[in-house]
Amino acid sequence: MFHRSMKLTRCAKGATLSTLSAGSPFGEASLLRGEKRNASIRAISYCDVYRLTKHNFDGLLVKYPEFGARVREIMAQRQQDCR
Repeated sequence: MFHRSMKLTRCAKGATLSTLSAGSPFGEASLLRGEKRNASIRAISYCDVYRLTKHNFDGLLVKYPEFGARVREIMAQRQQDCR
């Protein structure tokens, strides 16, 4: 869910939506809404990626509400950018 530097691309057409910077989350819509993923990622350089299970992610939302608010803001901004 967090990484160094990756491109976020849509699966269907392979179009680049954005380039994510170090520490940017991805897959947040799937974790927050329980939906299937709506994009794929492709690393453009070496990166370390950390995976959170839905259970652990939900625990973070409870323990750190500001984290949840920030992830929701990021998700909303990305949805606006895709329109």
